[in-house]
Amino acid sequence: MRRRKERRTLALRTPSWRSSAESDDDIQGFGPRTALTVRFALTLLVLVGAWLAMTRLNKGETLVPAPAAALNVSIPQERLAVAHLGGGCFWCLEAAFEQLQGVGDVESGYAGGSLQNPTYPQVSTGKTGHAEVVRVPYDKTLLSYDDILDVFFSIHDPTTKDAQGPDHGTQYRSIILVQNDEEAATARGKVAAIAPLWSRPVVTEIVPLQGFWLAEPEHQDYFARNPGAPYCQSIVAPKVTKIRTKYKKMLRTGLEKAQ
Repeated sequence: MRRRKERRTLALRTPSWRSSAESDDDIQGFGPRTALTVRFALTLLVLVGAWLAMTRLNKGETLVPAPAAALNVSIPQERLAVAHLGGGCFWCLEAAFEQLQGVGDVESGYAGGSLQNPTYPQVSTGKTGHAEVVRVPYDKTLLSYDDILDVFFSIHDPTTKDAQGPDHGTQYRSIILVQNDEEAATARGKVAAIAPLWSRPVVTEIVPLQGFWLAEPEHQDYFARNPGAPYCQSIVAPKVTKIRTKYKKMLRTGLEKAQ
């Protein structure tokens, strides 16, 4: 039973169109016909991305993840701070933040709901209230919470409610889970600062962190372990590339010239 679950999880991650019992006319407020067109276009995008990923894989052109050894950085307790963020698939956020100098081992998990010890199948129904999130430990002498939020808002669309790219459902919502008043104030300030940059309202939730549940082992370091997977190359890799291009001065040693 366990083996079947792992095979299914590690396969191409397909669009979660029905993951939260949405109807066609619920998607971004579109009518049924437009929503159907959007579904088709996004599905086509994923399929084309998968084809391109396999082409790149065959040519040996896959994006190289951060070195595995670099992910196990130990941060002294007196310099440790932790951010909890959700913005679509946790594979994407985990891979992006692991590019940064001063970030420790990013972990994928679930938060924002009321169900204790949720599982991936349960969260995928969209009925638990949980979002796919990452726990980002960082060295506060090298990075600030504001820096972490800058990166966060550069790798997802904070204006799409309960969706990111091909993934739809409440578990993919944009959410910042704060641990104190200082984090909450910084998060609100950041949302206010970026709002004028978007043509649609920012829908990012800012809520107190009530708990974080670690996701199953097969979801940890997913991009690092499966760089050639179609979903990784078509969806995750562009976000990693964006980080490496936009935040060159913040990259881990050795990634400055990585492709």
